[in-house]
Amino acid sequence: MRKKILFLFFCITLLVISGCAKKQIACTMEAKICLDGSAVSRNSDNNCEFNQCPKESKEYVEQVSDKSDASVVTTGNEDIRIFGIEAGDIIKSPVTINGEGVAFENTLIVELRNNDHAALVKEFVNIRSGEAGQTGAFLITFDFNFQNTKEGYIAVYEQSAKDGSEEHLVEIPVKFEVNDK
Repeated sequence: MRKKILFLFFCITLLVISGCAKKQIACTMEAKICLDGSAVSRNSDNNCEFNQCPKESKEYVEQVSDKSDASVVTTGNEDIRIFGIEAGDIIKSPVTINGEGVAFENTLIVELRNNDHAALVKEFVNIRSGEAGQTGAFLITFDFNFQNTKEGYIAVYEQSAKDGSEEHLVEIPVKFEVNDK
């Protein structure tokens, strides 16, 4: 009889505890890339909706929002465009490269290359669009000090998810200002 009472007490306690406990929800492991380049995950406390993205900085919005002005030089192709840099420009450090594009997982690669097209500086940059697969803005700044490289290229491309090759390459021949530091 004592075992039955203990068992009954255990069952009632378990029911009370499980009824009071908050239900755990498992969300899929996804990330959303925000307009500022940061990523947010799904929130189990909010029915697995994505957490809110931080606000865009005023400085960034001013730099990339209105490129409809005909005086802004645009170099590129259907998928990637670079603003304000054209063939033969002299590039000084630091150089800011901004443009717009569309790419798989909203990621582009930006490189400063030598005349043999070898990367001297290589960085990944996130496209700032509301959703993957939509055209959005990108902005990146490079510091460089090339002592022996006076000419080369700015290259922006998407890396193929299939084989790692360069896709939608935009390559602009430029001159690098040599710093005597």
